[in-house]
Amino acid sequence: MGHRWQAHPQRRRPRRLPAGTRGAIVLAAFAAAVSASALIARAGADAQRPEPTPPPTVAANLGLPASAGSAAPSGTSASIPADGESPAPAVAPLPALTETPGPSEAPAALSVHRSGPAARGSVGRGSRVVFLGDSYTSGWNGAGIGARGWPRIVASARGWSGTNLAVPGTGFLNPGWTGQPVWTRVSRAIDGHPDVVVVAAGHNDFRYAPSATDAAADRVTMRIRRSLPRALLVVVGPIWHNGRPPAATLALRDHLRRIAATLDALFIDPIAEGWFAGSRQSLIGADGIHPTDRGHRFMATRILDDLARNGV
Repeated sequence: MGHRWQAHPQRRRPRRLPAGTRGAIVLAAFAAAVSASALIARAGADAQRPEPTPPPTVAANLGLPASAGSAAPSGTSASIPADGESPAPAVAPLPALTETPGPSEAPAALSVHRSGPAARGSVGRGSRVVFLGDSYTSGWNGAGIGARGWPRIVASARGWSGTNLAVPGTGFLNPGWTGQPVWTRVSRAIDGHPDVVVVAAGHNDFRYAPSATDAAADRVTMRIRRSLPRALLVVVGPIWHNGRPPAATLALRDHLRRIAATLDALFIDPIAEGWFAGSRQSLIGADGIHPTDRGHRFMATRILDDLARNGV
């Protein structure tokens, strides 16, 4: 008898799983479906959420449309939300120094030329000064811009020629809207071979880990001192808009005082001097954060007094 060909061979009946195993599989599949549905719903909600609109000046620099009804601060090179009001953005690692550092960047390990009292007394009329900082130094929303800002007032009073490299919203570590933390502007400051460098930053760094902010501040001040050993370095501690700065800001202030002493820099402490505490909050503008033109004149007066008291 020949071989019988079958178009559909007989199939084995599948082996049935125990009832408990089948139930577990069904529950697992149901849970996976619920989780997938939740992810899809969240993705849909995120897709519908509007992107924040950059302020007008930033929008113009990036080629983006500005939101209707917003006013760009005149005279500023960049615009950001009110300082200290936005969450801390992600920060890229600090790049390597262009010069070759020593084995340690700790203050105690530095071997630097210091300006000393003689250099302070030698800063006279015609000296070149560069300012680094945030919107308290650049001016903001029409106040403290150009000749009405404390940097120009101070430079004019001392007969210095000044360059203001401050960018609103930034800090030692905070990149702000423009991605320009203070250390990204140090090279430009050094290239001008100034006789005086004023660093006034730290207000916008209060959301970062103090150790990271301290390291960034050290990098800025140490590089300036290495590259400009004969320049007068003036470190202005964080400027706060009232008498209640957060603990992180006070910690940074204390660290800046220590590093300034190590580098023989002149340290000015706006918080200890109560620049905008108590009744002086009237010198702060309508946003509750930034100084008015009167506030900038007051800041200039305090800085000029501090310079004079320290023989500058």
